[in-house]
Amino acid sequence: MNEQEYIELVDKEIEGTISPRERDLLREYIEENPGARKIYDEMHQTSDLLSRVTDVDPPGYLKRHIINSLDFSRYQTRRSRPVLRLLTRVRQAGLKPRLAYAFALGTVVGLVVYSLFLTVPGGRYGPGVREMYGTIGIIEESRFAPVEKVPVDMPEAVGCVNLLRFEDLLRFEVSLSGEAAFEVLVEYEPAQARFMGLRPDTGGELLLEAGEGRVNVSGSGDVEFLLTFAGQTALDLAFGLEVAVSGEPAVSHRFVVVRDGAMPGRT
Repeated sequence: MNEQEYIELVDKEIEGTISPRERDLLREYIEENPGARKIYDEMHQTSDLLSRVTDVDPPGYLKRHIINSLDFSRYQTRRSRPVLRLLTRVRQAGLKPRLAYAFALGTVVGLVVYSLFLTVPGGRYGPGVREMYGTIGIIEESRFAPVEKVPVDMPEAVGCVNLLRFEDLLRFEVSLSGEAAFEVLVEYEPAQARFMGLRPDTGGELLLEAGEGRVNVSGSGDVEFLLTFAGQTALDLAFGLEVAVSGEPAVSHRFVVVRDGAMPGRT
């Protein structure tokens, strides 16, 4: 028996398709070749680890965002194979079994973790802050369509708050220039939308406080940052915006986004 035939027998044993005659051949080969026991144990350990990986239910919008970010012209239909058969091909290519199995296990664990890290609470901005990761971060900027732009014009600070939309994602782009302290408050109905995270682009320090139905960002200096929300209802979405500079109201505005487009709010 050569090494390729031996690995195929181990693969069959793990899958439960090995015959009694093949099992006897496998045992004889292991007894006659001490080095074969190491490969046998590694393949069984890998199979055991893979069997203990639990399924994670991803959020409902994850599949759509992943599909939208794919370039389907780069992919062609390929015949799928079991993981262990793929590892066999990798070994035949000349790679060490330990590296191949470690790579496979790392891939599986990475996929599990990937479904959980769209938002990570408690990032470097303190409790309540969510930094954006995952598919939200890789959606092309050009896919977001403008909804409405609200200017901020005061002696202490100038800038704007720009609302954009891509499918069920809504993004507030905030740009402020000035030395004065500011606060940006966005209020919404929790049953209609969900806060996804803060992404600082440039500028000074930011402090985010996120509660039920409200998101407050405060700071000072020249800043640019994004606040992203995901719609969770088929109804129109409404957001209240309040911007204060040096403790004085600068902007009070209401955004309304309808399912078939966008309707400007009223100051």
